[in-house]
Formats: sequence, structure tokens, C-alpha cells
Amino acid sequence: MGRLRREVTYQWEEWEDMETGCLYWRHRARHEAQSAARRVQRLFRRRKCRPAPLRWETDAYTFEKPEAVREEELKRNGWATLLRRSQVTGHLFDEDGEKWDELFDPHEEERWYHCRDVGRSQWDKPPEKQDPDKSKAEEVEREFLEVGEKVWFVFPHHQKESVGIIIRVRIDPFTNLRSYDVARDGINEVAIKMVRRGLLTRMVQTEEERQQELEERKWRQEYIEGKAKADRAKQRRKEEEVAAHRAAMRGGLKEYARRELGKEEALALADLRRRIEEDMLAETAEVDEELLAITRRLEELQRPPTGRLLKKEMQRRAAEAMELSLAKVRRDRDDRIEAQRQAREAELRYKTWLEARMKDHEEGISTPRTSNRRKLLRTVQLAMLRQTEGFMICEWGCKEWLHAGADVVLHTTQLCVKRLLPCVLGCGEQQR
Repeated sequence: MGRLRREVTYQWEEWEDMETGCLYWRHRARHEAQSAARRVQRLFRRRKCRPAPLRWETDAYTFEKPEAVREEELKRNGWATLLRRSQVTGHLFDEDGEKWDELFDPHEEERWYHCRDVGRSQWDKPPEKQDPDKSKAEEVEREFLEVGEKVWFVFPHHQKESVGIIIRVRIDPFTNLRSYDVARDGINEVAIKMVRRGLLTRMVQTEEERQQELEERKWRQEYIEGKAKADRAKQRRKEEEVAAHRAAMRGGLKEYARRELGKEEALALADLRRRIEEDMLAETAEVDEELLAITRRLEELQRPPTGRLLKKEMQRRAAEAMELSLAKVRRDRDDRIEAQRQAREAELRYKTWLEARMKDHEEGISTPRTSNRRKLLRTVQLAMLRQTEGFMICEWGCKEWLHAGADVVLHTTQLCVKRLLPCVLGCGEQQR
């Protein structure tokens, strides 16, 4: 969704996308012609019963600024457009004493000049006023500074210039202009970044001062290196002493451990010998007891059973067989009941799911009469499925499904809750 920002020319319009903020341009005549062609195509295809194409192509829109728009901007805005997008790179005075700004256009990579006092702009550099002293001062001012040089600079929250040092040189990749990071000399604080060259003044030093500064730097560097070397030697001696002490401690510990280990080995050997003897005696006693029990069991098995023992053995075997038979019957009954319960639950879940699904699907497209008819058809379908699986419905009307066979007889004669018969004596009461 876009909105119209402005009409650049009679044909081109500048639009802005509301979601992304991107700019694009639309050719009004092409857009109107193609829209009319699309309307005619739709009417023709609708009359001939032909489908519309999946995609309509158009060349009325573009994300790149058209050349006609660029030319119109130059004609309308001219120097104002250049003034908005250009950067000031310097200043100069012409022969009449008027101040001109030197600007750089990053789009066209061209330099031009603008006089704010009279509102005049031109591509050619105006003739400067010839002043030997001033030109020499400007040449000195335009000299590049290097890292480590000292300069005069008015730091923030200060009214007078103080000595600073250049710690970094920055070069703009578009304009090739230099800026400097300046820190106060001898004070550890955050540097002032991206300072223009015109705000810095080079410190002019005599040869004697320069030699003295070089000697101070050399002495400071030698002091730092000597101190670092002494610290490394001290650290090395300390590490050697610690290593020797640890080696001596390891030697003493090894001797002590050797003596203690000899004692422990002797004690462990004696203890092992004693435990082996105890285990051998215990194993001998266990073997004797096992042999005695096996002999007694063999004698009992070889002895023929008497009448009382034989009767007792038969009773025991009969009781075990009865218990196993009853357990099997109970297990089969429980399995059958559980299977019936699971089948009923599965049928109920399927029926509930089917009713809910069909109700949601048919609620908006069916009348109550049609819904009732479809519900009846689903019930008949479920009944037919149950019949194919070997089930029968109770004839008394309790709506219970039974397996064909003994289950039907048992249910219809004893278990059905709907099985009510009149009294045979004629009292009028109904009994099961």
C-alpha cells in the first residue's frame, strides 16, 4: 500500500510504500493506458468465458529514479539540491572579500563553490585575494598532521588552548578529508574524536627542544624496558625456587610412600592369606552339606510310596489341577469382559467423533430435516458394520449388541432389562 508524495513531472509521480518506507516512481500515462487495457481484456475474456491470466506485466513502475526525474530535479531545484546533499570541505575569500564555501557532491564526485552572503553558486573556483602572509599561513594550516605530534587545541569546557597529542588519523573514503583524534598530553582520559584540521595548531619546536624531547622519550623507553626485564628475571627466579621446592617435596613424599607401601603390602598379603584359608574351609563345609541333602533326597525318591502317601500325593495333584483350571477360566472371563468394554468404548468414541464432525460440517449447509435424515443414515451404516462383524442387536429393544450364539440366548432369557412378560396367572403385572 503506497501513498503519493509528490508529482515530479507531468508524467512521473513519486510514491512511498507505507510498510517498508521505500520510494518508487510511477509513469502516469503508461499506468492509465495499461489499466484501461486490462479492463478491456477482463470484459472481453468475461464475454468469451475465458480465464484471466495469472500475472499482468507492467513497466509503469520503477525503483530506480528515472533520468527524466533527475533532469527535472536539476531544472527545478538546481543548486538547492546540490546544497542539501553536499558537504563543506573548506572556505576561501575572493578578490572582493566575500566568503565562499567549497563543497563536495558525493553523488557526482564534483567540487563547487557557494557564497551564502549573496546566494551565488558556481562550478569554477573564484579568484582568491592575493595575500602573501595569509597564503603562507593557510599553507601551514593545510599541512597534514601525523600520529604522535603535539598540537594546541581548545578542549571542551575549557576557554584556553592546551597541549594535545594526535593519537589517530581518520580519512573519509568519500571526500578524502582528514580528521584527528586528540587527547590531552600526559592525562589519561577519553580522546576527542574527529576534530577538523582547522581547529588544531601545530606546536612549533626548536631544535634543542626537539632533541630534549627525543632524549626524554628514549630514557622513558629504556626505563620501561629495564623495569620489564627486571620483573621477568624476578619472576623467573621465583618460578625456579617454587619448582625446586616442589621437587624436594615430591622426593620426600616418594620415600615416605615407598615405606608406607611396603608396610601396607605386607599387611594386605597376610590378610589375603587368612581370607583364602577361611573361604576354603567354608566351601568344604558347604559341599559336605549339599552332598548330605542330595543323598537324603535320592533316598526319598527311591523309596516306593505307601498307601497313605500315595493318596496324599493324588489329592495334592488334583487340587493343583483344579486351581489351575479355575484360574484359566477366570482369566478368560476377565479378558472377554475387558474386550467387550473396550469395543463399546471404541464404538462410542467413534460415534461421538463422527456426530461432532458431521454436525460441524453440515451445520451451515443443511436443514434440520436433512440433518435428521443423515443422522438416521449414519445409525443404519453403523448397524450394518456391526452385523458384518458378527453382532446381533437385542430383540427386546435394549439396544445391546451381542455375539451370535450363546451370548444372545443368555442375554435374551436372563440379562435383558427390557424383557418384561405378563403374569401367566392373569394378575396384569409384568415380570422378567
